Amino acid sequence: MPDVRLPSLRLTALFAWPALMGCGSPHQDDVGFANEAADALESILVESSFFLFDATAPESTDACTARAAALAAERMQPPSCLTADVTGTPAKLGLSACDAPLGLEPVSGDATLECVDPPDEALRIDATSPAMHVKEAHYDFIAYATPTFGAPTPTLAVESQGSGVGPHGVEFRREATYTATWEGECLALDGSWTMDVGSKQRSTKIVGYRQCADDCPTGKIEHHAAEADVTIVLDGTVEGRWTSSRDNDGKVILACGG
Repeated sequence: MPDVRLPSLRLTALFAWPALMGCGSPHQDDVGFANEAADALESILVESSFFLFDATAPESTDACTARAAALAAERMQPPSCLTADVTGTPAKLGLSACDAPLGLEPVSGDATLECVDPPDEALRIDATSPAMHVKEAHYDFIAYATPTFGAPTPTLAVESQGSGVGPHGVEFRREATYTATWEGECLALDGSWTMDVGSKQRSTKIVGYRQCADDCPTGKIEHHAAEADVTIVLDGTVEGRWTSSRDNDGKVILACGG
C-alpha cells in the first residue's frame, strides 16, 4: 500500500465505552467488542460501494477512471442526490442524502476515484474520502482496489486505511485487507483488519460475508481483543448474534434491511 497519512482523530466518544476505559463488567466489555466489529464493518461497506468494475479491462487509465465513477454513481439513488465531475483526474463525486448499496442511507460526503497503472504493477483504482456520513456515523478512507479481470464480475483485492465513528458510537482507526466481489446488487467479502480503539488494539477477520440489496448479511465475524474473543454470526437478520470466549452472548444491531 502506498505510504499515506490519515487525518487525526478527535476522541469525542471515549467515555461512552467502558471497555475502552477498562472499568466495565466482562459482559459490558464484550458488548463493546461486538459493537467495535460492527462499526468497522460498516466503514468497509461504505468504501466498497465505490469499487465497481466491468468484466473487460479498460483501454486507458482515463477511460477506467470515467467508467469507475459512472458505475459508482449508478448505484447511488436518486440520481439527483449526486454530482459527478469526470472531466479530469481524479473523478470527483459529491453525495447528498443518497441511498447507497446494501441499505446504507442516507449517505453524504465527497469522494474521489482514480485509476492508476504503475510500472510493473497491475491496474488499480484509488478511492478517497475525507468524510462520508451515514446517518450519525462518519468515516474517512483511503483505499486501493486491484481487479482481476476475465470473470463475469471482477474480484477486487483491496487494501485500505480508514477511521471514524460508527453507528454504535465506537471511534476507531483501522487498516484492512480484503477481497470484494459485486454480483449484481450482491456483495461478497472475505478478509481481515486491525483497528485501534483509543489505546487498545484489536484484530478482526470476516469470513463468507454476503449481502444483497436491502437484505441483511450472512457470514461470520471473528473479533479479537486482549481480554476476550467475540464471534458474531450473521444469519440474514438485522441482529447479529455474538458469543465470547468468556461465555457471554448477546445481539448487535446491524445497519441493514432497508
